[in-house]
Amino acid sequence: MTDEQKPVFKAPNIPSQGKSATTPVSASAPSLSTGVKTAAPSIPAYEKKAAQQEIKNSQGLYDNNFAAQLGLPPSILQTKVMVGVLCTVLFFGMMLGCTMSGGGGQTHTQGLTGVVLNPEVPANRQRCGIAERTQGCVLYLQNPSRRDREARDFYQEASRMTGVASYTIELGNIEYATSIIRPGWIAQINIPPTGAR
Repeated sequence: MTDEQKPVFKAPNIPSQGKSATTPVSASAPSLSTGVKTAAPSIPAYEKKAAQQEIKNSQGLYDNNFAAQLGLPPSILQTKVMVGVLCTVLFFGMMLGCTMSGGGGQTHTQGLTGVVLNPEVPANRQRCGIAERTQGCVLYLQNPSRRDREARDFYQEASRMTGVASYTIELGNIEYATSIIRPGWIAQINIPPTGAR
């Protein structure tokens, strides 16, 4: 704190003793004008101790707080300023929380992921097992091996699972036959409609 900002402390008035506020002149205290000594007023010891204790205990309004310790002006302790500071801290805390939580929005994936799409599958074709047995459907088969496979490698399995002849499946997936299905990826096999299965 600079000297201008430090609060000025004033000692309390010491009560005077006796009937008169003037001090008697004595030979022991020298006078400034005449050289005559005057006697100091006599104050009992217990009153001196009480006055000194009161001076030690008396503190200004802004002495023992964070503003005084940090050298800030006492106006920082006003209610309006403190509310503004708290609102600012709350706002930045919420912003930090939103950025750390990923924005709060969740993304939803539509459909299967990791599927090698088949351009020969008609739009809105149902999955096998849901569609009628005579309707066409789509069969999804995953590549369980550790090597890449072509889509035509899955036609025999599709024929066994659906009961549709293998050559019919080959005719329904001519362009898709050479598509590479990597390990763990899913082949989308078009099962053409048949009369009766």
